[in-house]
Amino acid sequence: MRAYSDLDLLSLFRSRESEVVKRKRSIADRSAIRRTICAFANDLANRGKPGVIFIGLNDDGSCADLRIDDELLRILAHMRTDANILPFPSISVETKVFDGCEVVVLIVQPSASVPVSYQGRIWVKVGPTCQLATPEEERRLAEKGRISAMAFDQRPIDVAVEELDLDHIKQTYLPAAICDEILAQNQRSFDQQLHSLRLLVGNSPTRGALLAFGRDPQHRLPGAYVQFLRIAGTELGDPITTQIALKGRLRDILHRIDDILKANIFGQNGYRVWRDRGQETGLSSGGAATDCVECRHASLL
Repeated sequence: MRAYSDLDLLSLFRSRESEVVKRKRSIADRSAIRRTICAFANDLANRGKPGVIFIGLNDDGSCADLRIDDELLRILAHMRTDANILPFPSISVETKVFDGCEVVVLIVQPSASVPVSYQGRIWVKVGPTCQLATPEEERRLAEKGRISAMAFDQRPIDVAVEELDLDHIKQTYLPAAICDEILAQNQRSFDQQLHSLRLLVGNSPTRGALLAFGRDPQHRLPGAYVQFLRIAGTELGDPITTQIALKGRLRDILHRIDDILKANIFGQNGYRVWRDRGQETGLSSGGAATDCVECRHASLL
């Protein structure tokens, strides 16, 4: 999530109150500040942007000439862990000077563990206001929290089921994944089978289903490919002599990368694997490609 620059904050400072901006003259009404923190953390509109509270501004945007000291900053920072707001929000507190006015900038990150409540009540932003969440909004927040807790491949992606190769799943994957006897006795519809195999969540395919069975996975997940490089040297910065981007379904990619490695690696019994933390691990040729894809941040050298 991109952090706000000083120019971003200046633009928000000069803007009106909104779903991501709140002005407070002082910290006299601490309950109102906590409600706003709670609402920003819930991010009901799912904008994915931090909310900002400018403390030291009047409602009309003029400077309140607030006296800012260490005690005021300590009080605001303590709102994160005083157990009034649960789960604990992620906030930062700092002082800034914009247009000659010194203010406290309290930035609240959208929480992955929603719903967030203040003293047992769930607050959300509706335009520039903070309001109690309706039962329907609470349900939406609970569903968002459940999905965000899933592993990446289990999360749904907003695409049509028809983007999966349903014939391939029915004719090839199901017989390989489930024994013939159980398939013969199974009275479930094909849609129910997809749900039971966790290939669908609601009416949407999961990311794992799209990677494994999508007709064109990279159209929706452009980073889901394996890149092969042949380098004229021993360092990653040496000149590249061959470059191949392997795209398609995951199984097809793994088959192709094994073939490419066997054709391009000579006189070695294994590969040396470099990971992003600088650690090296020796792997046999048979499982090298699969292990690298599972590690996600690994490169074969």
